[in-house]
Amino acid sequence: SQLEAAADSYRSALVLKPNFAQGHYNLGLVLIQQDKMPEARRHIQRAAAAGILPSPEVTELLQF
Repeated sequence: SQLEAAADSYRSALVLKPNFAQGHYNLGLVLIQQDKMPEARRHIQRAAAAGILPSPEVTELLQF
């Protein structure tokens, strides 16, 4: 599926650049669409720690 391909692309980018905050955030959004909330939460939290704050909708979905 396109979502799985997108997730794979972000994971590959994060292997090369583990501190790529926007990559963590985008992967988190893809994982939310795949209903993989625990993994999504980890990536969104990593992005937030680097200064990319989630939208209120994402915060509510992940129950931060």
